Amino acid sequence: MVRSSPELLSLPVAADCIPLQIWVLSDAETYSFANAVHASFLGRSPSSFLSSRIIDVLGMSPGTDHLISVNRDVIARRESLRTEEWVPDHTGSRRLLDVTRTPVSISGSGHSCLICTASDVTARYMLEQQLSASEHLYGIVVNQSRDGIYVYSGSTFKFVNDRLCEMLGYPKEELLTLSVESLVHPEDRQRLASYGTARSNGTPAPERYQARIVNASGDVRDFDFIVSRIPFEEGIAAIGTVRDVTGQQAAQRKLEELSSRTVRMDKLLSVGELAGGIAHDFNNLLTGILGNIQLARPECGPDALEHLTAASGICREAAELTGQLLVFSSGGDPIRSALSVPSILREVVTASLEATDITCSFDLPEDLMSITADKVQFIQVVRNLVSNAVCAMPEGGRLSVSAINMSSRDVSPGMADRKEGYLMISIADTGTGIDEESLPRIFDPFFSTTSDRPGAGLGLSIVYSVVRKHEGYVMVESEPAKGTCFKLYFPAAGVCEFNATHADSVEKMEATSVLLMDDEEMIRSVSGEMLDVTGFATRTASDGLEAYEKYRRRFEEGTPFDVVILDLTVPDGMGGKESMELIRKLDPEARIIVSSGYSNSPVMSRYSEYGFNEVLRKPYTITELRDTVLRALRD
Repeated sequence: MVRSSPELLSLPVAADCIPLQIWVLSDAETYSFANAVHASFLGRSPSSFLSSRIIDVLGMSPGTDHLISVNRDVIARRESLRTEEWVPDHTGSRRLLDVTRTPVSISGSGHSCLICTASDVTARYMLEQQLSASEHLYGIVVNQSRDGIYVYSGSTFKFVNDRLCEMLGYPKEELLTLSVESLVHPEDRQRLASYGTARSNGTPAPERYQARIVNASGDVRDFDFIVSRIPFEEGIAAIGTVRDVTGQQAAQRKLEELSSRTVRMDKLLSVGELAGGIAHDFNNLLTGILGNIQLARPECGPDALEHLTAASGICREAAELTGQLLVFSSGGDPIRSALSVPSILREVVTASLEATDITCSFDLPEDLMSITADKVQFIQVVRNLVSNAVCAMPEGGRLSVSAINMSSRDVSPGMADRKEGYLMISIADTGTGIDEESLPRIFDPFFSTTSDRPGAGLGLSIVYSVVRKHEGYVMVESEPAKGTCFKLYFPAAGVCEFNATHADSVEKMEATSVLLMDDEEMIRSVSGEMLDVTGFATRTASDGLEAYEKYRRRFEEGTPFDVVILDLTVPDGMGGKESMELIRKLDPEARIIVSSGYSNSPVMSRYSEYGFNEVLRKPYTITELRDTVLRALRD
């Protein structure tokens, strides 16, 4: 609305007292007044504006034409107008002015003038621009962050960034309506609620912690939180950053598990090394005990014979216990011989199921191929699998033992392609079974699903280790509550003859001379007597050099020993390997057996490669000693 003013004479005095630019235009483009502030802005004196035109003050430009056009429009519409305009000051710098134009009717003249006021808002504008740029940059940083960022107060989110929405799988609009508690895993809610209460009360609470969060898909994820308090809407809120550490947590748990397993394996290897260190002496003692028991048997009555038989079995179990530990040591390589699997399976399985409520069925065809394996270790494998089945059937059940010949075409991909194929042995139970999560770990040392006693969980790891050392494979199928089936694939060796002796060999026993070398006097005594009662003519030596000298004298006399048995390890003298090499140089046709209770040398497992005809593992029985000598004679 146009305002009437009877008098404008008091305007100059009042205008100079106001810190605004003020000027008056008698029409749309001619100055009639300008205060000192406006004059200073344009670099002129107030008096220089009288009767000056806008074009004379600002110069000709599209901007000047625009200002004049706006002025005319305000006068024509007779209404005030407020605008923001960029205007150059006296230095040529463009400044943003907040301009108000008010048309005023001059009394009695019928004309209108235009009173204009302006304030310089350039600084405010620049601050707003900086703030806007800052907010834009903040938005980019927050939403491009690899971490989730949120603000929550009470029980709901007040702000969430894009990354948090992505991590949780919710759209932002939905996430802002959810309760924070609803996202926390039920087992972690109470703990996180106590942290929130503490922060609200101003009492200490952890600033960094981990908790499980359930995302939109229902998956449980591990989150790492960093949370602090901030003022928010006349109250207190929590601002936090979160990072999904599920993979790291899983890796950490795996690392801890591997570390624990490594420590246990190191302990196991240490035990194996310790066992290896004492196995030589221990098995020498067992050889003496077992030998004396065997020598005493013919002279005892039925009652004593029963006790001696039990003692022999205990000696065997003691030797097998040492063998279990040696599987993990460097000296646990198999000492192979041709084995008839059916007889071993029947004997070992039947004995292992005594005093149980488990029934057993055998399916062992007559045409099964033999395998070349370490008999002691093979028995360990069978016993461990049967023991595992017994533990899985505490209330009784059924065990099925079978074996079949398999060609390379019939086995699973990845197995070695062998001309003879494999002998597959299956041992299946009707026990508790193994769940899918535990199945991949059953061969790990110390892992057990049936027992938590210390040391449990070695049986299946020994099974795996022994079978792999025989270039075989182990496969397992299991279903909870239905049972487990282990399948062992041993390289087949064809059909072999297992008769230990021949008639002509028995007839020649008394004519056979044997030289026995061992550093232990007890072994020389008992083993020499075992050879004597078998029918061999025996001489002994305490070390490799003495054995060589005795063989050399007999050789030069034209009556060399028929068989030589050499102890591999002699701590304070020449061992069996060195003695064998000397005898071979003297007599390439010599028949030599290597014997030991333990050695980390590969000589025992690959004896023929090192020049020996046969191998004899301590402790041994009279029958084993006799059969080994006869095999060397037939070699």
